[in-house]
Amino acid sequence: MERAEKTRHGRRRALAAALVTGFTLLATAVALAAEGDLTFVEAEINGVDGADFLNGANALAVSPDGEQVYIASSVDDAVAVYGRDPGTGELSLLDAAVDGVDGVDGLDNPAGVAISPDGKNAYATALLDSAVVVFGRDPDTGLLTPVGLQPQTGENMLNQPVGIAVSPDGASVYVASQSSDALTECERLPANGDILCPDVQVDGLDGVDGLNGARGVAVAPDGENVYVTGANDNAVATFSRDPGTGALTFIEAEKDGVGGVDSLGTARDVEVSPDGRHVYVAAAGDDALTAFSRDSATGALSLVGALRDGVGGVDGLNGATSVVTSGDGKNIYVAASAGAALASFSRAPGTGAATFEDVAENGVDGVTGLATAFGVATTADGKGVYVAALAGDAVVAFAREPDVTAPDTTIDSGPGSATADPSPVFEFSSDDAGFTARFECAVDGGAFAACTSPETVGPLAIGPHDFAVRAVDTAGNADASPAVSNFEVIDDEVEGTAAAKRTQKQKGKRIRIKVRVEAGEDLDARLSGKLVAGRSTFKLAKTSKSVAAGKTRTVKLGLKKPKQSGAVLKSLKRGKRGKATIKAKLADEAGNRIAETLRVKLR
Repeated sequence: MERAEKTRHGRRRALAAALVTGFTLLATAVALAAEGDLTFVEAEINGVDGADFLNGANALAVSPDGEQVYIASSVDDAVAVYGRDPGTGELSLLDAAVDGVDGVDGLDNPAGVAISPDGKNAYATALLDSAVVVFGRDPDTGLLTPVGLQPQTGENMLNQPVGIAVSPDGASVYVASQSSDALTECERLPANGDILCPDVQVDGLDGVDGLNGARGVAVAPDGENVYVTGANDNAVATFSRDPGTGALTFIEAEKDGVGGVDSLGTARDVEVSPDGRHVYVAAAGDDALTAFSRDSATGALSLVGALRDGVGGVDGLNGATSVVTSGDGKNIYVAASAGAALASFSRAPGTGAATFEDVAENGVDGVTGLATAFGVATTADGKGVYVAALAGDAVVAFAREPDVTAPDTTIDSGPGSATADPSPVFEFSSDDAGFTARFECAVDGGAFAACTSPETVGPLAIGPHDFAVRAVDTAGNADASPAVSNFEVIDDEVEGTAAAKRTQKQKGKRIRIKVRVEAGEDLDARLSGKLVAGRSTFKLAKTSKSVAAGKTRTVKLGLKKPKQSGAVLKSLKRGKRGKATIKAKLADEAGNRIAETLRVKLR
């Protein structure tokens, strides 16, 4: 193991936007933020200080928990297991799965390695054995045990497989085979992670295109699409994926020289951004990194732009072989085999444009082990970047400055200090909008839960309330000081009605007019009015009653002077008309009032 002093690389930033055969490069003169910076940690070189099984290291993967790094050694016919110090990022050899040893078979010249999302399995492609080897992974130690072998058959077309990827749901494994010009679809068995490969997409068959010399493969985070590079086709092919079965359907192929694309020469690797909005391709023949936007509905790609080595201040893309994005989506890293380099780029979340920031080169600023840098991987915590170096027989560790800055959340609109709406609506935003993974809301001191803007809360009871919202960025940083709105839901309506039958027959010796009061809340009902009988007008007695919420009460009104009832009744008997006009006033406990006018005919 050869270690070098941790030294910040000399940055070579892009000086200005430039043109590549008529297309605007993505490089712009911007300062590199502290987050995303790389610091060389060490190079584990085969045969040095106990490092082993790294001869011809050409691919690697990091376990989901970040505890181990798995390196494919093409010369040693092995997958080396290195433990990772989470604090320093340094590696130490734990074990290796070697072809022909301890039951391992089919691992002649491994070219790709992938770990399942649940961390229970590792998968390795073997170029010369034309097979995929399945391993079980010990969740505590990270060590591998052979589980199964999927060899080349006439049906699965695994002739010289290279790239391999596991779907985010863990249900499918996809393998790109360069000599078969094919993408093999495999079902991952839940019992032990072994695979069955019932179907295959082959270049030139059933309309499939872009798979000649298939190399790299990536599955979109939503599991809806699979992307494959065809090195001989100078292309990246798009497939839609059935989430239920894992079956693929060819959509399109973006090819060099077609539709404005001119930077996919010998396309080697492909990566989908964590937010699923963009796709990046490393092309060794064009020494280029190409960015595409991804249609969220179909998965189809549209060119954003390209960066080329040596153009517009860009460096480190000579023989661009492997590409990866950081877990927070803020950076892109490209391993360049001819340049023996690792190039760093920042990523614009809206457009997906890449901006050159820095390069780590073999033999510069203490960096060692990068000869023929061939594969690159990042850790989920954003703190480590690792490179497999084919000619360097090494795995090189870099510490990445993680994003530790929490976003700031703002409530853009809401009910103000008071509202009569029991279900108010809030709109909110983050100052890190492009890299905000989600928002979380809480009402009245409750637990925070995922929410989206605009967010409707309630229905809430009458009285004071508070609404809090915090943004969480793609690195997992949550706003420690959530935005808070303190407000009061006020009662400005009376929930109740007063009604009376239009015609009421009078019985007995006194006038009685019935009014029905229905209360949705506790109410005080006050009734008054007048009665016209013949040519005379009589006042009705003022009456007040309380009506409980949810109740209906009949209130009877009589004449203010009950002795006048006889005269009114005689008038009615003589066929004179009697008409009552009643004023019903309803008031709730909040002081809200409504008044209704009721008209009743007496007979």
